[in-house]
Amino acid sequence: MGAESKTARGKILAVVFGIAVWCSSASAAPGEQWGWFLTESGIDQWFLLQGKATVTMTGGRFKAELYNDKGVHVATLEGEEQKGVVDVKVERHGTDDDIRSMRGQRRTNDFRAERRRRESILFSEPGKIPAVVIGLTHDTAIR
Repeated sequence: MGAESKTARGKILAVVFGIAVWCSSASAAPGEQWGWFLTESGIDQWFLLQGKATVTMTGGRFKAELYNDKGVHVATLEGEEQKGVVDVKVERHGTDDDIRSMRGQRRTNDFRAERRRRESILFSEPGKIPAVVIGLTHDTAIR
């Protein structure tokens, strides 16, 4: 084999490798968009926040970044999911609230007539009267 043939093969392999790297990074899905609410009890009332969240669930790990309607980062939920049970630590940003341990149950409902699926998780603090409750929901199309 000549030097020109080896150089051409090297260039082709470099291009193929570059395309493979580009495709793998492009197909790595970012976190999905979910809706959320957070309620906190007060004296004779409930305080309510809501907005959009970026949720990532991979390999048993769970992470949700919660943003209000103005795009302000309100809270981070991070932990693990096992058999539909999600245990997280919740850090609220911009408050003096303690980091909370919360547990949620992941549920999936299919709405066949509308050809969509809804995933929901409702978090509360295990063993405590719920002073803070967080809900996440996400709809996807059923093919």
